[in-house]
Amino acid sequence: MEKTNDADGMQDLPEIKQLLREITELMAAMTKEERIAWFKQTSYSPPVEFVREMDGTVYIVRSLFDPDAGENIPEKVERILSKPSSEGIEGGRQI
Repeated sequence: MEKTNDADGMQDLPEIKQLLREITELMAAMTKEERIAWFKQTSYSPPVEFVREMDGTVYIVRSLFDPDAGENIPEKVERILSKPSSEGIEGGRQI
């Protein structure tokens, strides 16, 4: 990518400015509802993740959500907790 210097002396990438102009023009031609739908489709939602230590054991929880899932979070938790422990998470394996 070609680099140029702006008046403030900071290096700039003209390709990025062009892409931003194109996105701005695209959004300016959209209705409010279309813009909201576009942002929902293109935005990245980082997965939910947290780390907890309890009684010397470190637990790492990562959650990804499937919008087309056949069960919600409380149903999934209930299903997981109702399984015998030998069918639950073993050795970091996902269920």
